Amino acid sequence: MAVLSQQNILPMESLITGSIVGGALCAALLSTGYFINNLIGYIYYNQKTETAKISYVDFWGKRKNIEIPVVDIVPICDTKPSIHDKLFISIQRYSTKDTLKLNLNYGVIYDTDKFQKIL
Repeated sequence: MAVLSQQNILPMESLITGSIVGGALCAALLSTGYFINNLIGYIYYNQKTETAKISYVDFWGKRKNIEIPVVDIVPICDTKPSIHDKLFISIQRYSTKDTLKLNLNYGVIYDTDKFQKIL
C-alpha cells in the first residue's frame, strides 16, 4: 500500500486507514491470545496411577497435554491470588511456576468427587 501511495495510485488516507485497521486487528488478536493462553479444556483423572492429564491451549491455539501427579497440584485454597481470579481459577504446581487457568462458568464437572481429589 505504501508503494501505491508513493506512486499516487492510492491516496494517503487509504494508507493511514489501512495501517490503523491492521494495528487494531493485531492488538485484538494479541489480547485474545493473552487471555486464552494456558486455558484448560479437559482434566482427566487416572485412579490407578494417581495422575491427572490436563489438556490446555497455548498462546498459538495449539492443544497441549501434560500428565501431572495429583500430589504435585497445589490445592485451590492455597494458590496465590492473581489478576485473573474473577475470570479463571488458577491451577498451580509445586514443581514449576507455570500457571494454568480453569474457567468454571462455562465448564461442566461430570464427577465432583474426582474433581475434589485433584484440586
